[in-house]
Amino acid sequence: MTVNCNDMYVYLECAKQLEVLSILDAGMLFRQIGGISRGLSGGAIDEDCYIAGIDMGELQNFPVYNVIYNTIISIDNYRSQLEDEKFDLGVMLGNLNFDNAKQLEQLLDFMSGHCKYLIVSMKYVSMVDKYVPQKVFRVDDDMYALFNV
Repeated sequence: MTVNCNDMYVYLECAKQLEVLSILDAGMLFRQIGGISRGLSGGAIDEDCYIAGIDMGELQNFPVYNVIYNTIISIDNYRSQLEDEKFDLGVMLGNLNFDNAKQLEQLLDFMSGHCKYLIVSMKYVSMVDKYVPQKVFRVDDDMYALFNV
């Protein structure tokens, strides 16, 4: 389970500052941290915000995550189930395991075509050299990239 509070801080702060109404969460960060609600001390995602989670299949899905996420889609089915959807913010944070670099690149390609903004941990951006972020920022020792796509 991820316990990096910086990832959650970046998630909540970007959603707040960008005033998003919809989020595509690759890897389901709330589940990764063991969250039981849409927030932590100091911030929360509004209940009116639509959150779709892409399940990377790494953790057990408890009923509470059906309350946090409006919809949960398998990594194997996200293309077909979300093809007509658009999101204000896409996030790729936490500890995600990809079968290979091509799977990561395909997910980033999909998200960049379906999200207005992307917040991505630099550890994933550095794995795909065709992506150049508009802004790179640091929180403690963690690096993040912001894309306005």
